[in-house]
Amino acid sequence: MEELTEYEFSRLSASEKEKYLNDLLGDENDPENIYLSDSDDDEYFPEDQCPISDTEETTEQQLEQSDYEDNQSDDEEVENEVEPLEEFMLGKDKTAWARKPFYRHQTARCNVLRQRSGPHKSTELLSMSHTFQKIFTAEMVDIIVRHTNAKTISTYATYNEDNPDKKQLKWNNLTSQEFRAFLGVLIMSGANNSNTDHTTEMWRPNSYTLYRASFGLGRFWNILRFIRFDNAHTRADRLKEDKAAPIADIWTMLNANLSKMYKPDECLTVDEQLYPYRGRTRFTQYMPA
Repeated sequence: MEELTEYEFSRLSASEKEKYLNDLLGDENDPENIYLSDSDDDEYFPEDQCPISDTEETTEQQLEQSDYEDNQSDDEEVENEVEPLEEFMLGKDKTAWARKPFYRHQTARCNVLRQRSGPHKSTELLSMSHTFQKIFTAEMVDIIVRHTNAKTISTYATYNEDNPDKKQLKWNNLTSQEFRAFLGVLIMSGANNSNTDHTTEMWRPNSYTLYRASFGLGRFWNILRFIRFDNAHTRADRLKEDKAAPIADIWTMLNANLSKMYKPDECLTVDEQLYPYRGRTRFTQYMPA
C-alpha cells in the first residue's frame, strides 16, 4: 500500500484517515491479529494444542494430591487431639463450677424482683436528719450513751481513789443530743476532708465553725476516748463465741435498719475496702502488701 505524505494525510477526512490507518496497520478487531507479538521470533500456541512438559502435572492430579494431603493432616490432627475438658470444675470446698455460662431465655423466677427498690417510702417526706434517725435509731444512741457514761464514771472514780491529793475529776454525763452532735462532727469532718487533720487544727478559729459550736476540744477528746458500745461486765463471756462482741449488738441493729430502709435493685455491685488500721482487735485480718 502506498504511503501518503503528511500533507496528503492532513487533507483526508476523518473516515478516510481511519480507513487509511486500518489498512496500513491492520484491524485491531481482527481475530487473527489478537495474538500478534512484537517479536517475529515468538510463535503463539493455543492452549488446547500447547504441549505439556514432563515436569508439569495436570489439574486433576494436583487436586488428587491436595485431597490426599488434607486427609493426611486431618488424620494427624485427630491423633494429636487432646481429650475434651470436663464440663465442671471442682473447687477446694467441692463446689462445682461450670466452665461455660448457662444461657437462659428468660430470667429465673428467683431473680425477679417483686418489691419496690430504693429508699423506703416512709422517708420520702422526711428531712435528712430524720432519715438518718431512721437508720441510727434512738435505741442505738441510748445504748452507746449509757455504756459510755458507765465507763467514764468508773474510770474517774478509780483515778480519784488513787490520787486523793490531786484535783478530783467529775464527769458530766453524755446526753443523746450531745452524742448526735458528736456524730455530726465526725460526718462533717469526712465531708470537709478534715478527717486526716489533727483535731487541734479542726478547732482553730480559721477552721469550720461547726466544730467549735458543738463543744470544746477537750470534751471531744473525752467522748472519743471513753465511747463504748456494749456492757463491759458481760463482754468476756460473749467474746468466747463472738470476736466482734464489743460492737456486735450495734452492728447487727445498724445492718437491720439499713436493709429495712433501703432496698437495692438488680443493678448492684458489691465491693470491699482495705482500710489501714493499727489498733488491736480480735477480728482484724492482716493482709501483707
